[in-house]
Amino acid sequence: MMWRRAFPLTLMVLGMAACTEPGPAGEPEEVVEPEQPLRSIIREDAGIELPEDGPTTEPAKVLEVTVPFGVGSGLSEAAREAIDAFDAEVWEEEEGIITIFGHSDSIGSDEANERASLARAEAVADYLVEELGVDRERLNLVGLGEHNPVAPNLNLDGSDNQAGQAMNRRVEIVLGTPGEIVERRALAEQSERLEAAENAQEL
Repeated sequence: MMWRRAFPLTLMVLGMAACTEPGPAGEPEEVVEPEQPLRSIIREDAGIELPEDGPTTEPAKVLEVTVPFGVGSGLSEAAREAIDAFDAEVWEEEEGIITIFGHSDSIGSDEANERASLARAEAVADYLVEELGVDRERLNLVGLGEHNPVAPNLNLDGSDNQAGQAMNRRVEIVLGTPGEIVERRALAEQSERLEAAENAQEL
C-alpha cells in the first residue's frame, strides 16, 4: 500500500536533515516600518478650525468718553483733556450717530438740572464740531438731569455728598444711538455675569 512505501522515504529525509550542521547566524534583517502621515491631535469631527496665518482683524472701536464738569456748563481744562485724549482721527474715521448724554447733580429743581445737563451736552457738541471737525448732523444730544447718577448725591444723614455730586456733573460721549447703546451695554453686562459665574465654578 502507498503509506508503507512512503514511510522509509520519510525516515531518510528526516535523517539527512538531522545530519546537516546549522550555518552561522546572519545579522537580523532591519524591519523598516512605513512612515505614518502626521495627524493633528484635534479631531477632525470636532468642528475646530485652526487659525490660518495672516493679518488679524482689529476689533471694532467702542467710543465712550466721560467728560467732567464743574458747577456750570463751561468746558474746563480737564474736560478738554478728556476729549483730546482721543486722537482727532478717531472721531473722523468712525461713522454713525454720536450720542452726547448730559448729567447733573441733585442740587436744585429737576427742571433746572435738566437744563444744566443739556447745556453741558451742547458745550461738548460745540467743541467736537469746532475743534475736532465732527459733522454736527451726527450728534444726538440728551439731557438726563440728575436721573442717572454714578455716585450718591447725598450722604446717609441727608447731607450733601460733594464728592459724589462732582462725579455726577459730567457728560458721556458714546458712539451709537441710545437704543444701540442700551443693547450693547446689556450684552456686556450679560457677558460679565457669565464670566463671573464660570470663574466661581472653577474655584
